[in-house]
Amino acid sequence: MRLSEIFDRFNNIEFRNIDEQFSDDLTEIDSNRLNLDIEFLKALDPKIDEKLTRESLLKLYGRIRGSLDAWIKAT
Repeated sequence: MRLSEIFDRFNNIEFRNIDEQFSDDLTEIDSNRLNLDIEFLKALDPKIDEKLTRESLLKLYGRIRGSLDAWIKAT
């Protein structure tokens, strides 16, 4: 799937506020964010292991959330 098709498909989907999109807890993340990121990565490499990709994204999302929390508290 081409990237432009993915972005067109997600164009009208509402995402949570940026500080609410990320977490290392699957029940807390914005599922739209996760789906967009996975589709984007699959477009770049259709052979990716989706389970490993989800696990890696959750780790990354946890780090992003920690950084956002620290930044928000500092302001």
